[in-house]
Amino acid sequence: MHGKSIIKLPLNPVHYWDQFDSRVGTIALLRAISSFGFSLSTPFLMLYLYQEQHVSMTLIGTMMLAAGLLGAASSTLWGVLADKYGRRPPLLVVTFVRSAFLLALAWCVWSQRGFVLFTALYVISGIIGTGLFPITDAIVADVIAPDKRNEVYGVMRVVMNIAWAVGPALGGLIVHGGYYLLFLATSLAVFVSGIIAIIRLDETLPPEKRRLRHSATGERVLWSSFLQDPRFMWFISVCLLLFLVKGQLVSTISVHAAENVGLSKSQIGFLYFVNGFGVAVAQVYVSKLSNRFHPLAALAVSGVIYALGYAGIGLAFDFPLMIIAMMIITSAEVIEAPTTSAYVARLAPPGLSGTYMGAFNMVLYIGWQIGPLIGGVMMDHFTASVMVWMAIASLAVSAGIGFVLLYRGEKNEA
Repeated sequence: MHGKSIIKLPLNPVHYWDQFDSRVGTIALLRAISSFGFSLSTPFLMLYLYQEQHVSMTLIGTMMLAAGLLGAASSTLWGVLADKYGRRPPLLVVTFVRSAFLLALAWCVWSQRGFVLFTALYVISGIIGTGLFPITDAIVADVIAPDKRNEVYGVMRVVMNIAWAVGPALGGLIVHGGYYLLFLATSLAVFVSGIIAIIRLDETLPPEKRRLRHSATGERVLWSSFLQDPRFMWFISVCLLLFLVKGQLVSTISVHAAENVGLSKSQIGFLYFVNGFGVAVAQVYVSKLSNRFHPLAALAVSGVIYALGYAGIGLAFDFPLMIIAMMIITSAEVIEAPTTSAYVARLAPPGLSGTYMGAFNMVLYIGWQIGPLIGGVMMDHFTASVMVWMAIASLAVSAGIGFVLLYRGEKNEA
């Protein structure tokens, strides 16, 4: 019966979530709405700054780097707060405050304010918004058994990517009315997710389970706990290489597709639709298959597939070839994304899942933000665009090798 419900997931997700804690279904809904909102605007962010504001790719990458570094640090803080005060209060702060800053960002674009103000609002929004994933990932770790987490993280990504698949295609139509409408829609989506959290989400970490809640040095101990875990530190270090590659997905690829391959805005939107739709179709089945293998072995395979996909981006010269390359990248993504989250949840000691998820998401955000800077600098200075993507692919290969070494080390310890 359980297996049949998994097969029915794409058509009947409500039936699937009935098997688990209802709060996980609520978290999936919140993340889907947020994913839809950001997929409306994010793929067109660099295009707006590059084509409308005439900002160089290096400056755009620097802006995203600043947002990434500050947002990464705040991700760990949000994880600590979720372990200390519970999941619900910081989650509500993240949603409503970020919605306000996104609204201000829409006003900035509408009134044609300068790059400096845009950067300030974007960075602050990023600092606040990085709390969403460590908090919600910690909620899943609270209510789902370890042997089911990879599956649940995977299914949550299906719901998110269904929303992500729709967003860019719709954004490609909305953008004709003005870029500010994209940011306005994103703000509204985040606000709606906050309302849903108020109505439907209960606390998953009761006071008696909040580690070191009353300790005067609790924050310092929580902050330093993951630093004293060598296996976790090595793991997130290797993940950083992979996340530098993933950081090219919604930024550098869109500019490359427009400037070097000559794709239209609608074609770029459809390219991201392929990514989101591919995850929605394949994620559940790949997650179940990945459970048969050691997570580090699965991640090593994903690194190699990522390398093939991003090398394909550099070799593609038309729309069909770009779609094929995106499909290869998507196949790596459905292996990697839920597996990393489930492995972090397994490594986290009791009462510290929020802190570990925060540290993991810190590295994720660093990769997502430094990645575009690296890609942007190379695009500004490399004469042959194919060399940019071969260099990016080499980072994915390095990550795959790193996961193999970690896997061998873990087997030797066993």
